[in-house]
Amino acid sequence: MRTGGEKLFLAIDRPNLNPLPATDFEIVSYTDLKVSSNCCIYLGRDQHYYTVPYRHVSKTSMWPTHAHL
Repeated sequence: MRTGGEKLFLAIDRPNLNPLPATDFEIVSYTDLKVSSNCCIYLGRDQHYYTVPYRHVSKTSMWPTHAHL
């Protein structure tokens, strides 16, 4: 005798499921950016400049960018 997948789900899996989170997941991607000589990076996604400490001039690093969906 074959037991249906739905019956197994209702008997085993469903009692152990947690509710979904109250807030949406935030999607994050990373972008390589180089710090310019004026101590700024330009984040094209949100079209803003951000200042960073002088010691990072000419260095490249990864910066998180958040997608607001």
